[in-house]
Amino acid sequence: ADRLRRAAAPPLRAADAELGEWLGLLNSEQFHFFEARERLPLAVPPGLRAEQRPPAATGGQPPPAAPATSPPPAPASPDATSLEVFTSFARTAVLPDGSERVDCAGILSRECYERWLTTRRVTPSHPEECFRKCLISKVTRSDGGTAPFPPAMEAALLQLLRRREVWECFRGRLDSVTGRPINIGKKGMRSQGFHERQRLPKGE
Repeated sequence: ADRLRRAAAPPLRAADAELGEWLGLLNSEQFHFFEARERLPLAVPPGLRAEQRPPAATGGQPPPAAPATSPPPAPASPDATSLEVFTSFARTAVLPDGSERVDCAGILSRECYERWLTTRRVTPSHPEECFRKCLISKVTRSDGGTAPFPPAMEAALLQLLRRREVWECFRGRLDSVTGRPINIGKKGMRSQGFHERQRLPKGE
């Protein structure tokens, strides 16, 4: 009789199949609610593209999320100067009043540090410290001959360098020479920027 009832039953619709699977989870030795005879795909309205179709049933669990990926850094020219690498990581936004705001946070990023390393003809023996000295010398122009940052970019970068915190590119990392945690930036920069110094009255 059970077989006759199954044979006479009409084909399952998509909604019935979903309800049947849910009721089937409640079956036990004492109670028998429903036994799904077949799994049917969810109905897809005509005209929908493949990416717009509802996801297939996965036993009540949502489909796994695709892993987040970040685009690989663009290759840097081996002949690029340090200043060219640094400035390529700065961003300028135009505010509603027409003024510009410069964001230099990218210059202290790990991506910028690694990009800068690829432009070195000879790998520095102490790359972290070499990166620090190179960046600071561009801000202060302490060697007298290096090209400085543009004034607005220098001002924005000084705000970051004067914070007493480890630079983003070195947070949680160990020194390649000493093997100890890197603390570059923890004391904050105290020297003046090149353009900042130029604006001071003579004699100060």
